[in-house]
Formats: sequence, C-alpha cells, structure tokens
Amino acid sequence: MRSAPAPLFALLAAALPARAGDAEVLAAWRALLDAPERAIAAHDLRWVSEPLPAREDPAAGSFLGSRVAPDFDALAYLGYLGAPENPAFASVHALPARWRRSFHVYRYGRHYLLSAGDGRRVQLSLYSVARALELLRRREPRLYEELFVGPRTAAEQLARLRARDGKKAVHFLNLTRGFAFVLDGGFPAIAQSEYLLGTRRPVAVEHGGERLADVGLFENLAVVTLNLDFLQGEGSRLLYGSDDLVENFLRYLRDGLVETLVHEALHCLLRRDKNVRALFWTVVESVRALGGEALGKPCEEALVANVSSRLFRGRPGLSPRVSAFYQQLFSGPHRARLGLLPGRETDAGVALRALLARHASDPDAPYERLFFFSVLPNR
Repeated sequence: MRSAPAPLFALLAAALPARAGDAEVLAAWRALLDAPERAIAAHDLRWVSEPLPAREDPAAGSFLGSRVAPDFDALAYLGYLGAPENPAFASVHALPARWRRSFHVYRYGRHYLLSAGDGRRVQLSLYSVARALELLRRREPRLYEELFVGPRTAAEQLARLRARDGKKAVHFLNLTRGFAFVLDGGFPAIAQSEYLLGTRRPVAVEHGGERLADVGLFENLAVVTLNLDFLQGEGSRLLYGSDDLVENFLRYLRDGLVETLVHEALHCLLRRDKNVRALFWTVVESVRALGGEALGKPCEEALVANVSSRLFRGRPGLSPRVSAFYQQLFSGPHRARLGLLPGRETDAGVALRALLARHASDPDAPYERLFFFSVLPNR
C-alpha cells in the first residue's frame, strides 16, 4: 500500500522538538482528536501519526514516548461487515450470538481489528492496537511469536507436546489462526478474552518417527475485547489517576494497552496449550475439583497477572505506575480471593498451593513462584 501525503495537522504535530517528553507526545495526540471528518472517512488510519519520525531504537525508552508506528503496508480496511462476510469469524465452529453483528473490519497482518462504532477515538484506539503489536514484535520478537502467532502446524505443536511429555495420549491439538481485537463494551473491565474453537479437522501427524492418525486439529480464533467506554473513564483513571479523563485515555493507548494485550494473550495461551503443558491442564480442568469456577477462574487470573507483571518488571517500556498497579493486584486482591493471604488461608487455598507445587521445580517456593510459568517453549 502506497503512503499517502501527511495531512497538515499531522505535519504540525511532527514539528515538535526532537527531545519531546511525554507531555508533548500526549499534546500531539490530543490535537489529533480534532482531525477533519474526511480523514476519518478514509478508514486507512493514516490520519494518526507519531509525534516525531520513528528513528529511535524501538527497544529503548518508554512505550508512551516510543515513535514506533504500525506497518501500514500490512493494514487494510475490509468494510462494515456482518457475520457471514466477516473473515475474522470464518471457520468458527459455533459463533456466539454477540459476534453475529456488523463491525468495521480491518486486517492487520494475520490479525483483525474490529469496532462496533466509528469516529476519531475509535480509529485512534484501533491504530493503538496495531502500534502496540508492532512495539511487541520489534522489542520482544520471540514473546510476540509465541503469544500472538504460536505453532503453525500440527507437527510443530505435537513436537512441543512430546518435548514435555513423551507418552501422553494425543486426541486433539490446538493452533491459533489469528486474533480478533474488538472495540466494544458492556462489561465492567478494561478487557476480556475468549478462545473460539474452529471446526474440527481430522489429520494424520508425524514427529520423530511417531505417526498419529485421526488427530482432531482445531485452528482457533483468539478474541480480545477492549471496553472502549470503560477505558475513557474509570478504567484508565484507575491506572493513571488524573482528573483529566482524556489524558488518562491517551496515556493508556500509548502505554498500558501493551500490557493488556499481553495479559489477554496469556489467557488464550492457556487454552491453546492446555493439552501441551501439564500446568495448563491443571488450571483449565483439575482446579475445578477444588472449588469450581469460583476458584478456577481466580487461579487463572492470578497466574496470568503474575506472569504478565514479571514480563514487564524492571525493563524499559511500561510505566512504573502501571507495573506497580498490576503487581499490587496480584499480591493483594488475587491472593485474597484464593485464600492465600497470611493468617487468612483457607482449606481450598492450601489445597491449591499443594496442587500448583506438584508442577513447580521447587515445591517449597513462595506463592509468587508457584503462580508462574515460562511463556517460551523448550527448545
């Protein structure tokens, strides 16, 4: 796709001093909220621009201040599409009713960006999702590949399973064919995710001389829904604490959104690899015996929150305020829900600790270490 000339308001935004700080970056993006309607109507997201040319090292500095932009050559607007025409939801085995509506649909590489509405803030948010993915791809290529791409063939996924368990019976394998990032609302959280099963396809798969016939291969869609209304109010204010709701919202788009995408992708990883990693099967299935959904869901949340927090802790990128917020969420509310607070441990909490310890290299490790798993596969 050929680059279009930058509109005047984007050129003015790019004329900031070469060492512009966070305040200047936020001011430039705030100015974009007055972009002309003709720019929005083009549906190419090119009206959004980085405050300065993307010349610096993408691995350095804060997410908020980074000038890394999406790959516009990988971006295409497909139209305002209903479920039968929407390629994001093609091949889903049983599409839930909430996804049978019409959406503005963009393709970004192997992924899709969807929005129920349109307008400046919606398109700025869609741009920000693509930008966050690009930041992760360029700064953490192996992490990006594992979370947002994963194994590409049944043979590769079988090889991963055999690296962890040479004897496990294999009846099915999961692959992620792509993500759909949806701007919507109607739930009391920043984001939520689900893993929509594709249509089962029987395959014969081979690895290391082993040949398995009639394995069920599921090529699934990972869906991450961002609550745009919540993000423009209480959601981003919880993270940044300013009385200026627009500032909180813009900070989130350039900073906290990166963590959100990783967090939700980790939930999808649990579903994709539940028959590959013993711990994941424990979380998805076995934990229910201890306390049903009342314990299983908080256990998964605690695992994901802790792993995501550790991935960003002490590294350039995510703002310390957001990192500390999620770290406190894990050590406080998540721990309390699971019955693991000192002096307030419950029988279910003690049983959960014992269950997780069976999958830990050090069964006597503190609870922070028990709620952890390596994202990257064994090589």
